[in-house]
Amino acid sequence: MTQTTINHRLKQIVDHRGVSVTSYAASIGVAKSTLVDAITKGKDIRFSTIEKILDAEPDISVSWLITGKGEMFNAKNDTKIDDYLSKIIIDILDKQSNTLEAIDSIRKDLDNIKNVLDKEGLASTG
Repeated sequence: MTQTTINHRLKQIVDHRGVSVTSYAASIGVAKSTLVDAITKGKDIRFSTIEKILDAEPDISVSWLITGKGEMFNAKNDTKIDDYLSKIIIDILDKQSNTLEAIDSIRKDLDNIKNVLDKEGLASTG
């Protein structure tokens, strides 16, 4: 079995739906460039995009989309498990996103403090 990336799996979803990337992007509420960059350039897919795909595509297996394991579509009896996994994965990705935003905010604060110290001549030289 060939290993694929989430970007390849996104392309498979679009192809399976038989629509253009532009049309699919509009149907799930993301910018065309987001999907084009992911599919053609291999750019990272943001949590918010994954969330929109899963919201718009309840029949797509979360496990398959995230890991590539299993089938593209949920079997009827896998829906509860997939819903549970979806909630866990979304929670983890949301926490990761919040953590990255907090780190970015702290970096900006530290830069501001350094700039103030530089202006006052109080910054350390080493």
